[in-house]
Amino acid sequence: MLGSSPRGSLPSSWGRSSCGCCASGSSPSSVEGLRCRRSPPTIGRLKGGVRMKVLLIKEVPNLGVPGDVVEVRDGYARNYLFPQKLAVPPTPHNLERYRKLREKYELELSDRRTRAQALAKKLEGAELVFGRRVHDEDKLYAAVRPHDIAKAIEEKFGEKVPPDRIRMEPIAEVGEYEVEVAIYEDISAKVKVKVEPVS
Repeated sequence: MLGSSPRGSLPSSWGRSSCGCCASGSSPSSVEGLRCRRSPPTIGRLKGGVRMKVLLIKEVPNLGVPGDVVEVRDGYARNYLFPQKLAVPPTPHNLERYRKLREKYELELSDRRTRAQALAKKLEGAELVFGRRVHDEDKLYAAVRPHDIAKAIEEKFGEKVPPDRIRMEPIAEVGEYEVEVAIYEDISAKVKVKVEPVS
């Protein structure tokens, strides 16, 4: 299923890490493809209390993606990230171990974008027709909502799009409308929605 990736952003280009957490005993090639967001010592007392660097092994919203070395509060790391197996200490061994994880994640992101672009081409300009009972002045008894659009897309194209990725207000009148489907990150498509009266 496309589009539910709540962070969803592609990592910017990264190179070799140059921070102190990667320096002891590790060769440049052992950390290629991993990056550090800051360069203070692995553990130190900075503004906001004791902080430490961690190596993410899973995507954490608003923090980073697998392979990122990020700085967080000590308590957050020890009480949440480590117990939930979202991060590990950025030791030379772990940096090398999870280098391939980062490469795998990059491939997954590339695949998501490819599939999202293919779906966008299918949806762009496509017409979805809905029949609704009406009352005075072509007002609908039952509005057309995002979940109706999502269901129609799945029935017509065989692709699942979460309703929360469909940018629209409920349609309450007969007519023709243009609805944006935010498929993935910056990839979107606009579909034509036609609502017709039925008896």
